[in-house]
Amino acid sequence: MVNITKDQPGLHIRGFASKEDGSAQYYRLFVPSTYKSGDSLPLLVIVPARVADRERSYIEGPVIANHREAILWDEYAEKYGFAILWPGYRGIPEGDSYESMRIDEAIQAVEQDYAVDKGRISVYGACGAGNNAGRLVSEYPNRFAALVYDRAVFELVPPDNEVPSLVEWLKDIDPVRHVLEDKNLKIFVMHDNTTGPDHGPMWLTTQFLERAEANGHDVVSYLCNQPMGAERMDMAFSWAAPCRKEHPNDKRSNITAKTGYTGPISEIFTTPILIVRGTHASERDLQAMQKIAESVRNSYAGRFHGSECAAKNDDDVTQDDIINHSLILIGNPQSNSVWEKLQPRMALQVTPSNVLYKNATLAENQLFQAIVRNPDAADKYVLMIGAPTLQPLQRDVLTGNLFGAWYDCRIFGSSRAIIGKLEKTNH
Repeated sequence: MVNITKDQPGLHIRGFASKEDGSAQYYRLFVPSTYKSGDSLPLLVIVPARVADRERSYIEGPVIANHREAILWDEYAEKYGFAILWPGYRGIPEGDSYESMRIDEAIQAVEQDYAVDKGRISVYGACGAGNNAGRLVSEYPNRFAALVYDRAVFELVPPDNEVPSLVEWLKDIDPVRHVLEDKNLKIFVMHDNTTGPDHGPMWLTTQFLERAEANGHDVVSYLCNQPMGAERMDMAFSWAAPCRKEHPNDKRSNITAKTGYTGPISEIFTTPILIVRGTHASERDLQAMQKIAESVRNSYAGRFHGSECAAKNDDDVTQDDIINHSLILIGNPQSNSVWEKLQPRMALQVTPSNVLYKNATLAENQLFQAIVRNPDAADKYVLMIGAPTLQPLQRDVLTGNLFGAWYDCRIFGSSRAIIGKLEKTNH
């Protein structure tokens, strides 16, 4: 079919089918009137911040509703010959890796319709979106030429007395550290000392500039005490216009793997997912496994605004399914034939009485969640939800916690524990 949207200037709301689960995803796009087919088009990506109304999807949410601001941004994009992308959000968003990958999917959708200059893609993060923008640039260090922070919240800080594994996680994925390590990334920071919902205070910006100076990164800044209006848009485009990334690509940095995580569990949502239910068990245990599978699917749909992940019974899973998906295995090797097939090649072993990781005992007969690499697909995962015997599955099993899980493993029961990095387990 003819692509009637290709190379069309103007302000658009468009969609595409996600490669992860086939769900419809949306974005808003502005292309200047001067654009002609084949032109080299610079692009500014405006990263979404966390949204207050989590029940509303992007297409029904505040980004699309705020049409007035989009028109205002467009005036300055037209002046500088830029395209603007407001990528859709899948979840809240909170800057998780899967949000960064959805933004990259939106960029790819734009690149299919326009001659985007891959060396001149820049990112803008205002207020609470500063952390999300930093995570995006950290995940794709060779994708973006420049990053604009505006009254930003640069990183997430754990509350006092938080669990040690979460503190370690936030330190490992700290976007400020990773952003400042990239000396080829141009950074512009602005702040007008105004306050508002989710706005980063001025002291966060000055603290960031101090870290940049200590790190030897030449960050450009504009700080003032007068409320800025549309001039911040003019300033962002005029500064970003000459910025260019040499030899750009969209390869992921895999920060979590480099910092020692097997997953963590939330990383599985960066990939296509297949839930695999065990079927070799008593009727009561089958009902328990089915209940967990339905809970995961419902949590997925709730988190991602109605998107669906696939599910199959173990005996119906093909080798192509195993290769092309990350697997969520429910049950144990005795009840789930796919689990039984893969277990000899996985570091985590489940015996009739224990859960072992490289011969170290993690738990006895207790419910657990743990993630390992898919032995048949190096770029995908296996998430196990089960127990050595199926009796612990009769209890209510948490699944909504999976999407923000910063850890590789969680044990439920009398010896309840969170294991941040499985590779740090004593063995």
